[in-house]
Amino acid sequence: MALGWAILGTGRFAAARAAPALMRAHDCKAAAVISRDRRRAEEFAAAYGISAAYGDLEAALLTLR
Repeated sequence: MALGWAILGTGRFAAARAAPALMRAHDCKAAAVISRDRRRAEEFAAAYGISAAYGDLEAALLTLR
């Protein structure tokens, strides 16, 4: 079973480093993305095949337990 990670933010580092690294990593996956702008989180999730997108950290933490 792969270890799920949440990416906090949709900026350059997340797009250029974090998401691609998680896509290549063995036994790891990007399980969620969190951004202040939910629309951006949803677009980022769609672009990288991430199943969950959140507009705030609290909602993500309550859901991802």
